[in-house]
Amino acid sequence: MDGKPARSVPLSDFEKESIKHLCLLTMKPIIYVANVAESDLSEPASNSYVKEVMDVASDLQSGLVTISAQVESELTELPSEERKEFLKSLGVSESGLGNLIRATYHLLGFRTYFTSGEKETKAWTILSGMTAPQAAGVIHSDFEKGFIRAETVSYDDFVSSGSLAAAREKGLNINILNDAWNFNHQECSPTDRNDPYGLFVWRGSMAKPILELKTQA
Repeated sequence: MDGKPARSVPLSDFEKESIKHLCLLTMKPIIYVANVAESDLSEPASNSYVKEVMDVASDLQSGLVTISAQVESELTELPSEERKEFLKSLGVSESGLGNLIRATYHLLGFRTYFTSGEKETKAWTILSGMTAPQAAGVIHSDFEKGFIRAETVSYDDFVSSGSLAAAREKGLNINILNDAWNFNHQECSPTDRNDPYGLFVWRGSMAKPILELKTQA
């Protein structure tokens, strides 16, 4: 493996943990960001320079995001309602900044779920590989200890329906998570496998009713 980054070596979780104290620089995940002209934004692979960076990123087990600094600058000067139309005219659906955030989030193995109640809606960040009880424990350790099950619905379904109950009445996909559920890296979320953020809304059931997590409109 001479000349190769440490992250390219296939290691088990135990082996990774065993060498963690070495703080190897090349174990850290990397994302390359290629700045292109707005004309190349919709098809960055057609740019020969981007293609070269793609090959390097692939060889080094790294990620790649293409952006147009010029477009990002212009977006900051537009009203929010005009930004989508501007991006659409360029053949893309999201800003470079948005793509970079998503790629970074995915590379680090992060997921987000929301709890929504009468007083607030809050986002919680969890790690890929966590079990459902561990994810509940991010809110409070008692939630992990008393975990029985949780119901989840995709973020988009929750917002369009207005509540978990309404989503259920519409026959939308409501998932039941037991204590064996694992948020692995291959599945973005239990309810929406196409969302790099893994966004979903969670209603948990705990051993004690007072610890129940509720999601409401």
